[in-house]
Amino acid sequence: MKGKENANKLPRLTDAERSLLFDNEGCLKCRRFFVKHHAADCPSDFLVTTTYKTLTIEDVNVACHKTASTIATVAESSRGLGNFPVAVIMLPINDSAN
Repeated sequence: MKGKENANKLPRLTDAERSLLFDNEGCLKCRRFFVKHHAADCPSDFLVTTTYKTLTIEDVNVACHKTASTIATVAESSRGLGNFPVAVIMLPINDSAN
């Protein structure tokens, strides 16, 4: 039975994976980025070992784009030409990709 238990166990996090999770609001249990929980209060089950792959910076970038929201504002401006709307859209920047 012991061999069967080890087959279902996830590999230990590498130092690089652990750093990616710590630097990008990740959970050490579900190994997801940009989540609002930690391993102690993780609502997810453990990952399936047959589909697990080592975490990379590309995984961080994908997760960042999925969770990022665009910030926009519209205001009125007047410069002697009457009132007209001015819009600004700011896309999120992922500093960890640099």
